[in-house]
Amino acid sequence: DQNAKALGLLDTWLKDNPDDLNTLTDKGQLLSKLEHYDEAVEVYQSALELANSQEVSNLISMVAATYTEKGDFKEALKSIDDAIDRTGGDNFIFQKATIYMKMDRHGDAIELFNDLLDDNPNHEEILLNRAESHMALKQYDLAKEDFPTLQSFAPNDPRSYHRLALIAKAQNQNGEELTNYHLLLKYVDPESVPAEELKRIRTRMKQLPGSTE
Repeated sequence: DQNAKALGLLDTWLKDNPDDLNTLTDKGQLLSKLEHYDEAVEVYQSALELANSQEVSNLISMVAATYTEKGDFKEALKSIDDAIDRTGGDNFIFQKATIYMKMDRHGDAIELFNDLLDDNPNHEEILLNRAESHMALKQYDLAKEDFPTLQSFAPNDPRSYHRLALIAKAQNQNGEELTNYHLLLKYVDPESVPAEELKRIRTRMKQLPGSTE
């Protein structure tokens, strides 16, 4: 297994270089990827003693990400709030909003996205995530309001067309759904989407009136 080999190499390096912050960070990320969440947190916490103030905040955000992947949202919020208190960084506020999304607290997520967009109204990831939270709350018209802005500077982003297709489906707008699926397939990199997902989309398209699939 390549991940196990990589972990062994990192451990070997750390035996001789125990204070190598970058390698400790890499080890924490790899452990998290392997779903060894508690071990990952321990590694990050050991790295905190070696870090400067900005690095400390970044490490704490990694701890928050690990707890999020673990599903321990209480500890995730505690950690990301610590990072926000230290720097007030928009990246950490965005991370907190995405944790709220994972918790199905979409109203709270939208409030944070709104605050972030006040300072950066054309931020693609914030707009996409806010639209997704509106969709989760079945606020489809509000979700649709973000897409003209998104498409003005990222007209080839397939994620926009996927979300617009899902909104159209929810609103029983078959023509719009089909059009947006066609645009999704036009711009998507097939290697970036699981084959089963593409198959599901094509099957859905065949079910829609006017389909030539």
